[in-house]
Amino acid sequence: MTRRQLLLGSTGLVLASCSSQPSWEFIDQVQQAVVAACGFFPTVATILAILGLHDSSLQTVQQIAAAICAALASRSPQVKGVAIQGRYVR
Repeated sequence: MTRRQLLLGSTGLVLASCSSQPSWEFIDQVQQAVVAACGFFPTVATILAILGLHDSSLQTVQQIAAAICAALASRSPQVKGVAIQGRYVR
């Protein structure tokens, strides 16, 4: 079992409990956009927490990726109170 499968499996219950569930494809698109923009692979939990803010300025792949990359430049990387977790891949 790969690390990605473990991450996806461990957050399945979180997705099942959301009233408006983002698709796995959307989450993957966000992860890939962040990797392309700043070389960081955010966790699924981080993306779900950002979406859980229900902030209209953080709803598209590009908006979320830009916010995560901007937050990584700070000492305590957060997007509107959500701690950014993941790993650098380049």
